[in-house]
Amino acid sequence: MKRLIGIFALAGVLAGMVLTGACAPVYSPSAYQGGAAGMAVGATAGALLDSQNAWRGGIIGGALGAVIGATLGEISDQAARQAAMQQRQVVYQNMAGNTRVVVVPSPTYSSGYYPGPPPACVHCPPVHRPRCRMVTQQVWRNGQLVQTIRRRICM
Repeated sequence: MKRLIGIFALAGVLAGMVLTGACAPVYSPSAYQGGAAGMAVGATAGALLDSQNAWRGGIIGGALGAVIGATLGEISDQAARQAAMQQRQVVYQNMAGNTRVVVVPSPTYSSGYYPGPPPACVHCPPVHRPRCRMVTQQVWRNGQLVQTIRRRICM
């Protein structure tokens, strides 16, 4: 009986995830990548730390890791877009002050291709083409540089 209840509970959770996923907002690819990496690390750590029930630890750790990783990915992507649009350095910091995302835009625009303009508009004036800016994004944790990425943001 307990096994049957567990199967129904798992099926209900999966159905809820599928149904709410159809109405969820669209996030950046960085959020999805951060969520996947956070889930993998969190599930592994949770399974290793929970000596009573490794499955429980893995599920809890994976869920927490996915939320934290997706949040950091979305914040860093938002900082990159904001720095490119405003043409100035943008710094985001968490409340505890131990994690910072610093984004610095490059001083010049670069032309960029994106699949938006129709094929007839190949020789359009530059006004109709996207403006792209290179940004350098740094993630700092506890005062140490953890990651540096150079990305092209098109507006």
